[in-house]
Amino acid sequence: MTGTLLATTIGGIRSLKDGSLSITFETQEISPGKVGEVYALRNKVAYLYISGNQISMPEQKMIDTMEPEMVGKSPSLRLRNTLFVAFGQDGEGYADFDGYYKAKMESFINIVKTNLV
Repeated sequence: MTGTLLATTIGGIRSLKDGSLSITFETQEISPGKVGEVYALRNKVAYLYISGNQISMPEQKMIDTMEPEMVGKSPSLRLRNTLFVAFGQDGEGYADFDGYYKAKMESFINIVKTNLV
């Protein structure tokens, strides 16, 4: 699948609780066809290449053939995010997420260790 190339400026960057970033991109006026291409990617995993230089057609074709390094979140990040939600629902008396996270991870480690041969 080929991507769509848009000239953009970065409108805003903010740091999220889990260490990821929320980046807002602003485009110039774009054609209805390009708008459709962007909307087709809505709520899907997409990959972004950022450069201060204009991208030539050969470079764009090369980028379209590249395989991403990782699809979605890593299992460890998924577990951390799930534990963050669990902490919000029932912190089990812990004052902060860091203490809760460390205790839960230690519990998981001990479960695995008891099943070692």
